[in-house]
Amino acid sequence: REAERLLRQAFEGRAAALGADHPDSLASAHGLALVLRTSGKLHEAEALMRRALEGRERKLGREHADTLASMHDLAVLLRVAGRLSEAEALHRRALDGRASTLGKDHPATLQSLNNLALILQAIGHFEEAETLYRAALEAGERILGQRHPDVLGSMHNLAALLAAQGSLEQSEKLYIRCLQGREAALGPEHIDTVRSVHGLAVLLREAGRHAKAEPFYRRAWAGFEAVLGPRHEETLRALRGLASLLREAGDGDEAALLFQSLELLQKQRRAQARAGDSSARTSALSMLALDTSPCFGALEAIEVVRL
Repeated sequence: REAERLLRQAFEGRAAALGADHPDSLASAHGLALVLRTSGKLHEAEALMRRALEGRERKLGREHADTLASMHDLAVLLRVAGRLSEAEALHRRALDGRASTLGKDHPATLQSLNNLALILQAIGHFEEAETLYRAALEAGERILGQRHPDVLGSMHNLAALLAAQGSLEQSEKLYIRCLQGREAALGPEHIDTVRSVHGLAVLLREAGRHAKAEPFYRRAWAGFEAVLGPRHEETLRALRGLASLLREAGDGDEAALLFQSLELLQKQRRAQARAGDSSARTSALSMLALDTSPCFGALEAIEVVRL
C-alpha cells in the first residue's frame, strides 16, 4: 500500500508538472500499473498500462524498448485477468518487436518467448509452447548461464509442460535439474525453489511413487507456509496434495487430520476475503497467473513461472 501511495503521488506530480505524455510521466504510469496489478486492482492497472503504451507509441515509437515493455506487461495483465486471446496477440507483437529491435538472444526477447509459451500452454497449444520454452532455455543457458533465475524459470515451465503431455520421465529430469539449480542459486527456502519442490512432488505422485513424493510434499507445505503464510492458496494446495497422497497410500488417520486443518484454513481464508482482506484476493490472482498447466486432472496443478 505504501508503494502504491508513493507511485501514485509520483505519477500525479509528474503528469501535472511535465504533461501526461512526458516520458517520465509514462514511466510512472507503467510502474503504478505494475503495483496495482500485483495488488489485484486489474481494472485500474489496465487503464494505466494502456495509457503508458499508447503514450509511448506516440512519443517513442512502436519499436522502442520502453514501448515494447509496456506492451509485454499489458499482455501479462490480460493473462492474469483470464483474457488469453488478447494476451496472446499482444505477446506475439511484443516478441516480434523485441526480436527485431533487441535481437533474438536479448534477455527481454527471451522473457517474451517464455511468457508467450505460458499463454499457448494455457490454451492447450502444447507443441508450439514446447518449441518456445526450449528456445528460451537454450538461448538463456548460452547467454545468461545455467543458474540464472530466468533460465531456471524456463526450465521449470518446460518441466511442467512435459508433465502435462505425459512425458513424466523427461519432466522429472528437468525438475531435478531445476531444483538443484535453484537451491544453489537462490537457496533452499526461496519461493521459486519451493515451487520446484512442489512440482516434483506432484509429478512423483502422478507417477505412482508415493513414498518418494511424500517428503517433497512435506517440504513444499512447510516452505510455502514459511514464506507465504498458512492460508495462502499455494500453501493450501500443497497441504491438499499431501493429505490426498497420504489417503491414497493408506495413512487415513493423518490424512483425516490434514483435511480437517485444510477445511479450517479455507474457512478462515474465505472469512478474510469477505472482510475485504486484499491478501486473499491477491493470492488468488497470483495463482491465476501461475496456474496455466491443465495437467494431472483432479490432482493439483503444477505452478508455472512468469518471467
